[in-house]
Amino acid sequence: MRRIRAFLLSLSLLLGGFATPALAGEQSASEQKVSAIQFWKFSTCVVARDQWLVDEILAAERSGGEYKPQMKKLAEKNRDCLPRKSKLSISGKLFLGALAGASLSRKYDGSVLPDFSSIPQIYAIGDAPDGADNRAVLKMGLNQFAECLVRQAPAKVIGLLQTEPFSPAENEAFGVMQPEMGQCLPVIDGKKLGFTRLHLRTLFSAVAYDLDSRLQTQIAASAITGGTAR
Repeated sequence: MRRIRAFLLSLSLLLGGFATPALAGEQSASEQKVSAIQFWKFSTCVVARDQWLVDEILAAERSGGEYKPQMKKLAEKNRDCLPRKSKLSISGKLFLGALAGASLSRKYDGSVLPDFSSIPQIYAIGDAPDGADNRAVLKMGLNQFAECLVRQAPAKVIGLLQTEPFSPAENEAFGVMQPEMGQCLPVIDGKKLGFTRLHLRTLFSAVAYDLDSRLQTQIAASAITGGTAR
């Protein structure tokens, strides 16, 4: 059994000094920021028009299926959702995360928020196999962190996903999440993990969408069982 020690998760993003990962090739910080905002605007636009196709793409991605043809179809059908002269690449985890976040934001805008307490925990550092490399363990730690936060503060997570990336509203949304972020810090073998706020948005979106999909499956199964019983 792996020895567990305190795991310090870098929260510098909440104190300013936000960094952004490259979205496609070598981009400047300003280009990365523009791309992230375009992802968010495009996703917000298409989920209002083609929710069924968005769900199809995200379901295929969750199951490990092929979704690139649907992505191409989504982009072609909704060209006017793209900013003029945009060079946005409609692919990759960042775009899938933006789609998941926009879908949840629209679904739970002003409605009752989900209760995931009936869904078993998905991610746990202890589930990482002995001998797993540091990268795999740290990834599991981040997923566990995101799942904990989504379960504890679904309203704050949805509120974050509804904000435009790199906006004052997003800064505020991250700020109000600090108590839960502190409580959800995992423990792992003396590692320190840094991350960007865009990485966190993508992670929160993916984990929240996964939990919500499992919840809807559970609800549907219960309805079928209840109907059969009657």
